[in-house]
Amino acid sequence: MITRTRLIIAFMALCWINPAQADTSSFTRLPISLEGDRVTINVEWNGHPLEATLDSAATYPLISSAILSQINGQSLDETVDIFGVGGLRTFPVAQTYDLRVGKQRYSDVVTAVSSGPQDQVFKAILPISLLQGRTLDFQFSKKRLDIYNAAPRLRGEAVRSRFEYEIIKGVPFIEVEVNGVKGLALVDTGSDITYINRAFARQAKAQFLPERTLEIFGTGPDNSPVQVSRIKKFELGDHRKESFELLTANTTVFDYLERRDEPTMVLGMDTLGQLHLQIDREKQELFLSRREDYAEGRRYNVTPFSGRLKKRR
Repeated sequence: MITRTRLIIAFMALCWINPAQADTSSFTRLPISLEGDRVTINVEWNGHPLEATLDSAATYPLISSAILSQINGQSLDETVDIFGVGGLRTFPVAQTYDLRVGKQRYSDVVTAVSSGPQDQVFKAILPISLLQGRTLDFQFSKKRLDIYNAAPRLRGEAVRSRFEYEIIKGVPFIEVEVNGVKGLALVDTGSDITYINRAFARQAKAQFLPERTLEIFGTGPDNSPVQVSRIKKFELGDHRKESFELLTANTTVFDYLERRDEPTMVLGMDTLGQLHLQIDREKQELFLSRREDYAEGRRYNVTPFSGRLKKRR
């Protein structure tokens, strides 16, 4: 039997740049959960209620084998290569017949299927490129996502920054500055932490903290794959933070993106969850907003805007 492999990156890049067309009068409001520092939504897949992670850096739908059997999906003689923090992996592919996300409905959904220990971590992952509509309006403080076919709506925040985002291998990047050095940041609602690659840390002259690295991770500083560094100044548009600790890690994601030697970082939900995120896919623009009195009390591994690094409980 011949197994076919799907090429997914070009497809997902097109989804980001040219989102699926929908009725211009449509408006969808989805409740979201931020439990476990991930954005999750409730969906119906083949009529079965299911909690799915909504991931801005995902390149393909992914479902656990246990859930696939529950929703009676049909396995196909195909595989797909998907790149994540753990590297490039090949997954089998399955056909499902009906996916409902709020008012939006999708038929004949093809998804990758995962089996193994990771099945205990998630049930399903959906790329945000799947959602129909011009603007994705993430209001994390209100735990909701609004989707509509109009420009992003102003909501009276005191600080609002506009970015033109760039698509690299199907995922969105914006420009940031660390200690005055410019680099690119992957906007990743599927990551619970924000971290920087070593090229960025080196060029920005971030201060490596061996004692903190040992304290947090329990490994020696010389061969530790993850390190703790002190950043003097981080600029995310008009949002700024001075003197805080940030993780430094050369994950395989940077290799896949061909950014290991270029100043690059991942913006996870420890940062994004403190802001109001709007994505205008028609103009390829992204807005990050916050109120002056925005609460900073949420506990994450790394919180650039609250300036604390805590052990995971």
